[in-house]
Amino acid sequence: MSCQDIGLELVAYHFGEIEPRARVEMEEHLLKCPDCLTDFIALKRQIETAELDERPSPAARQRLRHAMAQELGIEPEPRAWSWWERPVAFGFAGAALVAAAMMVGGVVGGDGSPPRTLALEPGAAVGSPE
Repeated sequence: MSCQDIGLELVAYHFGEIEPRARVEMEEHLLKCPDCLTDFIALKRQIETAELDERPSPAARQRLRHAMAQELGIEPEPRAWSWWERPVAFGFAGAALVAAAMMVGGVVGGDGSPPRTLALEPGAAVGSPE
């Protein structure tokens, strides 16, 4: 890995979000390159002393990668989804489908009959002719 490659992946490395092979290459490079190691230590201190209660969002890390790529004048590689992002995305899609099915079922009626009318007084219903 080159110093430019290392610079783009330092944040992902810090949070443990790079592939195992890339992690090994990163660690080998950091052991050989004092400049990159200094950059990593500075980044690590900055992140750890930022007094954040939680890790930056994936969108924030992606914006940081793009900003670093622009600064270095290279094209960033697209990031693969984290292991937890896929189930979350599919979970939201599934929940939306279930909610839509429940709404349609509530309007039409579970047995396909028309929806029930709201009775204001015994014998009278909203929208029914008198």
